[in-house]
Amino acid sequence: MKKSDLDFIASVAKIKNRVAVKDYYFEELPKDIRSLAFTVSNLETLRQVQMVQRSLANAMDSGDSFESWKSNLDTSILKSLSDARLETVYRTNTSSVYNQSTRFNALTSDVTPYLMYDAVGDERTRPEHMKLDGTIKRADSKFWDVMLPPLSYNCRCSTIPLSKE
Repeated sequence: MKKSDLDFIASVAKIKNRVAVKDYYFEELPKDIRSLAFTVSNLETLRQVQMVQRSLANAMDSGDSFESWKSNLDTSILKSLSDARLETVYRTNTSSVYNQSTRFNALTSDVTPYLMYDAVGDERTRPEHMKLDGTIKRADSKFWDVMLPPLSYNCRCSTIPLSKE
């Protein structure tokens, strides 16, 4: 198994190890603690939140697409979530894992110790995200503690690892 595979597994494990909480509790948590919690807004029970959490971790572990993940969900207990909302949940969480893994790899690499913020740059890109496009910082910069994509729901921005040159 390659190091990058191990790093990705470590990132997936972070989602598995987050504490599932209802959204109203999540909002009360200090911002620096929220990364240790997992929630999905508008779900009625903690059981539903936990089910989505487990299914996302399994989907990321297997490399499932959104459609594949959705088809494996027990949507009968997730009636309050539309397909668009499910896609937002999937996109936000997979993007978070991808960018956390990219940062971890950059932190542990002598080859690519920098990250560049990459905004999609189309008409749907938020202006505040577009302003960050092309920003380059060391992976250990405090900047990435608060600006690591996704910055908000449906954020399509990502990070690109860069070498010193």
